[in-house]
Amino acid sequence: VPVYEVGRWTNGQPFYAMKLVSGRPLDQVIATTKTIDDRLALVSHVLAVADALAYAHGERVIHRDLKPHNVLVGAHGETVVIDWGLARRLDEKENPASSHRVISAVPGQTYVGAIMGTPAYMPPEQARGVRVDERADVYAIGAILYHLLAGKAPYAGKTLDELLARVKEGKLARLTTVDPSIPADLAAIVERAMAREPAER
Repeated sequence: VPVYEVGRWTNGQPFYAMKLVSGRPLDQVIATTKTIDDRLALVSHVLAVADALAYAHGERVIHRDLKPHNVLVGAHGETVVIDWGLARRLDEKENPASSHRVISAVPGQTYVGAIMGTPAYMPPEQARGVRVDERADVYAIGAILYHLLAGKAPYAGKTLDELLARVKEGKLARLTTVDPSIPADLAAIVERAMAREPAER
């Protein structure tokens, strides 16, 4: 989202003005679908996310909080990746995270602390709280595609700890088991993107 102006108010407080982006989050769009064919029609939005992240990675920036809720779908089919609040340059030192952790919380939310991001869409290494690179975003794109194809997030849990444990364990329900009508080539892309080991993505 472009930034048009940066400055300070007369009281010294900083401000910035950005383009107004309207649209619905991809997870809400997915929730309105009834069939796999309806969801397959949305794959172009995931491709647009991959293109946006390819550009960001080329600039040595990683998002670290990709999820369907951070993908806006406009009225005319445009796709915008939003909420770059956890993004960082790969060549910069990371600010130390706060030492506190949320023990139980709404699993779809973003958390900043010892672990940063949204657990249902983060790779195991991010769930462990270690430094991540572009392959974390690749995993998250796979998780978004999983959600689109299955109609639900790849992982769920009643508490944050339960959800993080499932992500770390990595026992993901295979898409072809969730719905045998999901195209095998797309299921294979998801499996490769969501490989537990970053080197396999």
